[in-house]
Amino acid sequence: MFTISKLYVWSMVLFFSEQITKFVSMETIKLIAEQIKIERKKRGLSQEGLAMKSEVGRAYMSTVENGYRNISLHMLCQIITKGLNMTMSDFFIEFDKRNNK
Repeated sequence: MFTISKLYVWSMVLFFSEQITKFVSMETIKLIAEQIKIERKKRGLSQEGLAMKSEVGRAYMSTVENGYRNISLHMLCQIITKGLNMTMSDFFIEFDKRNNK
């Protein structure tokens, strides 16, 4: 059972995860999408396989990977941690290596 403080924290996380995407450029979202695709291929997963592991639909995953969707922080965490089995920090370390040359 959640306590009041945990409910509050989760509600704030969900609120800010939806709001944060308003401050991220579509160029950055496309670069993140490319990194998701790279990490998926490293693991030998199809889009459908990643979608299943991430608990999202295949069509949704396709729009994410192609940079057509302004993804929430919550969904990004779900795809990275559940689908790719990576920590957020490991994902963004790889992202930085590729994009900050």
